[in-house]
Parts: sequence; structure tokens; C-alpha cells
Amino acid sequence: MDEPFSALDAGLREHLQIEVEKLRRWLGVTTIFVTHDQNEAISIADRIVILDDGRIEQAGTPTVVNARPKVQFIAEFMETNNIITLDFTRGGDAVLDGNTLRRPKGEMASLQGRHKVAIRPEYLRLKRAPEDRGGLIGTVNFVRLLGASIETDLAV
Repeated sequence: MDEPFSALDAGLREHLQIEVEKLRRWLGVTTIFVTHDQNEAISIADRIVILDDGRIEQAGTPTVVNARPKVQFIAEFMETNNIITLDFTRGGDAVLDGNTLRRPKGEMASLQGRHKVAIRPEYLRLKRAPEDRGGLIGTVNFVRLLGASIETDLAV
């Protein structure tokens, strides 16, 4: 299927995505679905393959591709990643513009030196930092309601 829902309004698109998925499962067939809509791909795919100039950049489950992009192209393509450069100290801290952030966990805990990091917005939490703990100070440029979520553009 080559972008079968691209000309439809949001409500009809969502309804047909569900119906096509039901039909696909009932028939038990593999379906290749081409789309430039990242949310559509994530919502209906069992596996996603992202191409750039005819090359496979990343393939995997929607959860993995969305949350763990392997290269900057994928992080940018998935659109809602915040790509920042952090300096990782030998002590395991992450530093952004001279501000020490909470010590990373998991794979990032062993990083050292300067690295670009993609952070999904749903993994960020904004809150007022206590005076004695420091933190990043930012300016809210705009806030936009997007149905079940709120998008905030913050300049640090």
C-alpha cells in the first residue's frame, strides 16, 4: 500500500487504519505499508523500516525505532526528539552548558566525553528546582494543546 490514507481527514484515517489492521490479521497476510506519517507508522506497524536515499537506516519494532534511534537522521525523522549535546564526566554526570544534570542511568551511565543525545519529550519532566540544587533555567516560547498532550517549546 502506497500512502493509502494520505488524502483522508484525521477521523476517517484513524477508522480505516483500524479496519485495515483487522482485515490484515483476519487474512493472515504480510502487508507493506508506505507512509511519511511517523505517527501512522508507529500506530499500525509490527515492524518499521526507515530508508534514507534507498538505504535502510534502521529497522525494528515501532517502540524501539521511536524510543531508541540509532543515528541522528532517525531521531530527526521521528520529529519529536530533542537532540542535545551533553558532556559526560568520568564521575558519570551529564553536563549541559555548565549545568550538571541528574546522573544518567542505563547505557548512558558509562558514556564519557561529548555525545549527541536524543531525548523523547515524554521522558522529560519540567518542575521548579529547589534553589539550593540549581538546575536548568529556561524560557517557555510557546505552549500548544495537542489533544491528549501539551507541546511546550522551551529555550534553555
